[in-house]
Formats: sequence, structure tokens, C-alpha cells
Amino acid sequence: MIVYSSAPLEQPLEVTGSVRVEVWITTDVPDTDLAVRLTDVYPDGRSMLVLDSIFRARYAHSPDFTASNCSRRASRCGSASTWADQPSVQRRTPRPVDITSSNAPRFAPNPNTGEMFLADGDSGQIAHTTILHDADHPSAIILPIH
Repeated sequence: MIVYSSAPLEQPLEVTGSVRVEVWITTDVPDTDLAVRLTDVYPDGRSMLVLDSIFRARYAHSPDFTASNCSRRASRCGSASTWADQPSVQRRTPRPVDITSSNAPRFAPNPNTGEMFLADGDSGQIAHTTILHDADHPSAIILPIH
């Protein structure tokens, strides 16, 4: 898991509408999941879930779900997702983003083999995935700020 967090905000911030995630990755498996959680940190240190989503990397650019796999040689298996977020007035606290490859048991684990689900007795394979975030690979959380 990787966690991105911000410094405390200088003023409260309202987020209303669709939140979008664009994550650029490389991976060594035919497919993997990206689970993204947006949380709110309270002054006492508690982290509360605001919203979350999960998506299959191989379908990032295949809205008709026909993609066969992520290219092992490609520098990018792009991914995007949207959420409908209720109006939220944030305090001045950070709003961390967690990205991982699983959110079980809420979502069925991806076997990372190209199959949709784990078969009985199958453990799948481990994905070695790198999240890219540089000028050529601008991974981002896009918040509708009002």
C-alpha cells in the first residue's frame, strides 16, 4: 500500500461532485486491481473513510471489457475511476489517499493471472506493481472543489 497525504489545509474546502482517479502503473502480471480509498483524518488522529473504489487495470482503456491483459512491456497500464461524492465540507485536516492492489473481503481478490476470479484452491500470483508519478505519468486524484 502507498499512502499520499497533504499538510493541513489553510482553510476549509468543499468537495461536491464526481471524484476521479488517474493512476499510471507498470506491472509484471497480465492484470491487477487498484483499490483507492479517500479518507479524512480527524484532529484526534482517527482516519475515517470518505469514499473508495476498485478497478481492474486491464480494463482501464477498454470500456467494453474486451481487453485481454496489461502489457508487461508497456510503461503504462492506465486506470481511471469515478465516484459520486455527496457534498463534503472538509476541515483543515489532511485528506489521505491510500492505493493498494486489494480491498478484500469487500471486493473479490484479483488472481493477477488474467482470470476474472480465483479458482477453488488457486492462490493466484503476486503482482509487482509500480505507481508512476512524474511529468510523463501524471497520476492524480481530481477533486471537484467549490
